[in-house]
Amino acid sequence: MRLSLEKYITLFILILSVIYAWEALVYELLPYEEFVVFKPNTFPIGLSIGSIFLCCVILLVPKKQEAGYLERSKKAFDTSSTSSEDKAEVKKYDIRTMYALIGLMLLYTFFIRRLGFLLSTSLFLFFAAYLLGERKLLKLFFISVISVSVIWYLVEVLLSIYLSPWPMLFHK
Repeated sequence: MRLSLEKYITLFILILSVIYAWEALVYELLPYEEFVVFKPNTFPIGLSIGSIFLCCVILLVPKKQEAGYLERSKKAFDTSSTSSEDKAEVKKYDIRTMYALIGLMLLYTFFIRRLGFLLSTSLFLFFAAYLLGERKLLKLFFISVISVSVIWYLVEVLLSIYLSPWPMLFHK
């Protein structure tokens, strides 16, 4: 059976998710954490379960993009295919966009303390979505600002984790 590059990546993420789930399940709680509603391992357990479920769906459900997907699925079991098909599949990805996103992530890590969580994360989401092809600027602006504000509020209130929302020049 021949798997596509997407299936190999999904299989790798599935293995990482199982390891992550195991580590979250065997995490030893402190005595005062046993009776709180939201434990330190609650979110990692939920995240790993969701990731394992999605990976299983991607691995088990056949992909039907075009009309001839049945012929391609029969061809997938043919072991005589060459590795040049895999090379062609890798070449179809936009490498420049990938490098631009990695550079944007590095800039984000550099500016998060200087600009604060709200501004730097909103800018990161805005420019990342723009790099990936979304061109409706007003829609990008509102989605990035609202989602970052909601995330900041939930982290600040539910988890009681302080994220500096404003740039450093507003602090003492």
